[in-house]
Amino acid sequence: MPISFREKSQWVVLITVVAVYARYFADVLPGHAANVAPADIARFAAAVFALVAFQVAGQVVLAIAARRELAHGLQHDERDTRIDLRASRIGSHVLAIGVFASLAVALNVPGNFAVMHVLFGALVLSQGVEIATRLALYRRGL
Repeated sequence: MPISFREKSQWVVLITVVAVYARYFADVLPGHAANVAPADIARFAAAVFALVAFQVAGQVVLAIAARRELAHGLQHDERDTRIDLRASRIGSHVLAIGVFASLAVALNVPGNFAVMHVLFGALVLSQGVEIATRLALYRRGL
């Protein structure tokens, strides 16, 4: 079964999110202080910049490779809408669990470092789950 441009685009997003933020968390989590330091903010900004750069580059390469498919225009049909809604719902549940986890951390861990990174981790995880769900639903042909 050939892979559509939308599905390829979602793969680019998923791979870049996982790669960039896995590196970010691997760099920032070991040996951290109780509060977020200026160096942590710089690492975060660098990760966001890297994510944007890699995603833009990936989407440009993908668009050039799929120019014939894109010449006819991308139609967003009812199936795409249902896939988007279901994936968003599942990702939102993951985010809600992460928000409640961050509240528990806020009550039990001193400083702001842990709370910030539990919240941020929940956001990254929810995005990953949403994209992975979307990919699975495209593969199943929902």
